[in-house]
Amino acid sequence: MQKEEYEEWMPIDEDIPVAATLTDLEICQVFCEEVQAIKVGDSDGDKCVEENTLCLKEEGIFQPGCFEKTDKPGGTWCYRNEVIDGVPSIMSSTIINHSKEIGALSKYPPPKEFNNFMRHGELYQYFMSICESTDALKHIRYNMEISSVKRADDYEESGRWIVTVKNTVTGEISTDVCDGVLVCTGQFSHKKMPTYTGQELFKGEILHTHGLRGVEKYRNKKVVVVGMGCSGLDAAVEISNAAKQVYLSTRSGAHVL
Repeated sequence: MQKEEYEEWMPIDEDIPVAATLTDLEICQVFCEEVQAIKVGDSDGDKCVEENTLCLKEEGIFQPGCFEKTDKPGGTWCYRNEVIDGVPSIMSSTIINHSKEIGALSKYPPPKEFNNFMRHGELYQYFMSICESTDALKHIRYNMEISSVKRADDYEESGRWIVTVKNTVTGEISTDVCDGVLVCTGQFSHKKMPTYTGQELFKGEILHTHGLRGVEKYRNKKVVVVGMGCSGLDAAVEISNAAKQVYLSTRSGAHVL
């Protein structure tokens, strides 16, 4: 990803290689070889944090630590009834779009009784069972939001990073020196919506799927879903259970299986 693409949603420290580090991070992972010298941080990065923490534990030479922005692990697959800006969101009916065998970790096959295309609750349960069996959850510190990741003054010699974190409950700010950084920002944390000329004249509701909770309010209404991504298709199917008519708008043709 190029620097310009990153800057659409967060600033970048000019002194840091774009591919390696970002500033003003909401989520980030870090690891180091010194006991309790690092923290691994994340949150919205799907299952990335849990998997990376597990991998570092398996290597045996790292002492992983994790900064989690929210109060629960699981990233995207931790379903919440409330809608929180900057935190990924899925619908109550969301189902994974690949088979459980394709998406499984090779050492931890999903339970046979789970659906082949797992519901979000089954996927979350699968991730948590792995974390609990490997004791990976003890490395996570919750309600910790990363505010910056920068090179240490002796970076050229040590390769270390300065990580600044804010406790979102107490407001306390702390700093850690770490030997490495893994960034797991995920891709569902910040909603992106198109705008159309004259849309301010529309008297109905315009809503991003990030905030879709329940469909009863669309009972007997006509609804247009813009976009044929995964969430757009999920929304169209779910809303069709209540709406009088659902239209699916896309810029180009597509095959839907």
